[in-house]
Amino acid sequence: MYANSNGAPSKRKERKLSVIFRHTSANQHVAGIESLAVDPGTNSLYTASRDSIVRRWNVNQAQPSCETSFEGHIDWVNDVLLLYDKLVTCSSDKTVKLWQAGDEGRCLHTTQHHTDYVTCLAASPATGKLVSAGLRSEVILYDMNTMSAVQLMPYTSNNSTGSSSPDPGAAAAADGLGGPPSSPGQAQQAQQRSTYALAMNPGGSLVAVGTTESYIRLMDPRTGQKVMKLKVRMGCHMLSSGGSILCGTRTGAIADVLEVVLLLGPL
Repeated sequence: MYANSNGAPSKRKERKLSVIFRHTSANQHVAGIESLAVDPGTNSLYTASRDSIVRRWNVNQAQPSCETSFEGHIDWVNDVLLLYDKLVTCSSDKTVKLWQAGDEGRCLHTTQHHTDYVTCLAASPATGKLVSAGLRSEVILYDMNTMSAVQLMPYTSNNSTGSSSPDPGAAAAADGLGGPPSSPGQAQQAQQRSTYALAMNPGGSLVAVGTTESYIRLMDPRTGQKVMKLKVRMGCHMLSSGGSILCGTRTGAIADVLEVVLLLGPL
């Protein structure tokens, strides 16, 4: 115990320490795989695991071998995205990391703009835009060149979560609906829903957000404004940018797992 300026005892500030112990099986995962990415140029396979590690595998041989490990997260790695020679990962440790996808597995940048688990990623490589989403209805837009960030969902009085805004109108985002929550109850509902599916079109002008409340929200990340909201049968856990939006549940019959709800052409 310490005394403050008034002589009254004050509690000592607690410090958090995270320690990762390497498993004896150093060249393989020791927990489930959450996401995959394939490099079409080299046919390398990237695997993101619940053991907090991303691994790159050489699959051009009879017995795949681990070439590189990307270590730095301290919780489940929920998604992995390959963008040219860069790798982007997101984790339940609330961070998004940018890596050099080369042999050294070097971490280039770490951001923590989420307040809860980060569950999924999407990007427009041609425009250098990246989007992450997770629990508490949080959707963050990044400029890949500077890694500055803007909060698209939910609405806050100051949506910028970085030193600069990637797009001038992005701070206009409002609870995914084009305006701020109309009541405290609506704001609380926005905090409670979670996002497990995310897609972005190649031109970086449309983001699709699939939530547990059985809606798919389409929004323009350049302005933060709503494009449309789609009601689906179940919570949305999968989206595709290849010409259709897919939604489904984590459980149930095969017919309920994937449902094409709308054809939009390439997102």
